[in-house]
Amino acid sequence: LLNMTARYNDERERVFSNRLRFELIDANPQRFDAELAVAYRLTEWASFGIGGTFLTGANVGTDVYLQDPTDQENIDINLDVRTENRWGLLAGLQVLLPHDMKLGVSYRGPVSFRISGENRLQVNGVSDDAEEPRQTLDWTPKYSPGSLALGFAWNVGSYQIAADARWVLWSDYRDSHSQRTSFNDVLQTRLGLEYEYSKDDRLRVGLGFDPTPIPEQSGRTNYVDNDRALASVGSSHKVEFAGQGFEFSWFLQFQV
Repeated sequence: LLNMTARYNDERERVFSNRLRFELIDANPQRFDAELAVAYRLTEWASFGIGGTFLTGANVGTDVYLQDPTDQENIDINLDVRTENRWGLLAGLQVLLPHDMKLGVSYRGPVSFRISGENRLQVNGVSDDAEEPRQTLDWTPKYSPGSLALGFAWNVGSYQIAADARWVLWSDYRDSHSQRTSFNDVLQTRLGLEYEYSKDDRLRVGLGFDPTPIPEQSGRTNYVDNDRALASVGSSHKVEFAGQGFEFSWFLQFQV
């Protein structure tokens, strides 16, 4: 269902896996999330939508009792886990313009899977009034930054041409140990073409470019990433079932 893995992106990782990884396209997509939204047509020329992206989170605490400090393989542990709900806002507005043109703007709020808490250690023989050693836990295995997008579409006969630009706030990104990074905000671009080859069927193709938000790595950190070019193909098909109209859509996306 999901894969949660933390890595250090500096010299500390050499004592664990001693490996580099692609920070944004390696383990980051391996997560479960759900999105729910509703839309309402305000007027003949304007529609508004609002919703949310849902991710889980957790607050973890452990009570660790060490009977013999020289034998740390034999310990007693109590576990305290509380799950949390984390939501990211989704909102959009679409406006119909003259000459079969549409203009839309959308906002996607940041959302993350975060695990926080602490380990509380008790060692046999230590005075009761001595302060228990505490180890802070704080991981963010999954983080999706906020973004603001502007889109445009134009219907020309059986064709629709669409383009959009999305400003992504990668400067707020937290790595898997919940530490702030030096990532840059970037502008992602898309261009698409839709062809209506029958009353119930549409074919879609698209191109895109995502510049990397990660600056050149010449210091302590070892973030691995690169610019990405995208291409996609897909289609949609309208069908009728039990007297109701449905639309089935699919697409494939390729990244280089």
